[in-house]
Amino acid sequence: MKRLLTLAFAAALLVAITASAQEFPSEVIAVITNVAGEEIGSMSVAPLTADMARDMSFPPETLEGAMAVWIQVQGLTPGFHGIHIHGVGTCDPSGERAFASAGGHLHADGETHGQHMGDLPSLLVTQGGAGVLVFAADGFTLDDLLDADGSAVIIHAGPDNYGNIPAERYDPDADETTLNTGDAGGRVACGVFAREG
Repeated sequence: MKRLLTLAFAAALLVAITASAQEFPSEVIAVITNVAGEEIGSMSVAPLTADMARDMSFPPETLEGAMAVWIQVQGLTPGFHGIHIHGVGTCDPSGERAFASAGGHLHADGETHGQHMGDLPSLLVTQGGAGVLVFAADGFTLDDLLDADGSAVIIHAGPDNYGNIPAERYDPDADETTLNTGDAGGRVACGVFAREG
């Protein structure tokens, strides 16, 4: 099952990146805009290197195939925001639902929310409106991001429950919306992935 690697080493990843380069190494980048078309940040993705793993004191083989991800945004409402990779590389804010053009979450057949290859950790935005998220993920590849119809990163209005509605604790059971989206609410920002440079 595809999964996110532990987030416990996010700070170490940031230190390792800073130590090895003046800016985050990226092969793929998405410039993120809000529904008004204003640029509010970016998401950069690159394969996690053996040098980064060594800088973090992780055995390199534990991070094999993982992507290093850096997200930075400003101008969002404070609090947690769900953030996902969606399966179509189009960010059209018009229409009944903003950025509906990006389709659903990037996922393999049979995956529900919380297991999607496009599910990412929640973004915490400060009271000043800034959000920074650094993590490693092995659920997707650069080829997944740059396939024939592309892909996009979407930031949602609210927090994501990752479809985590235990049947033994809640009645009724999780509905289709929860299982597909994590109830993160409307789409407030979007960016299409493209190869850097």
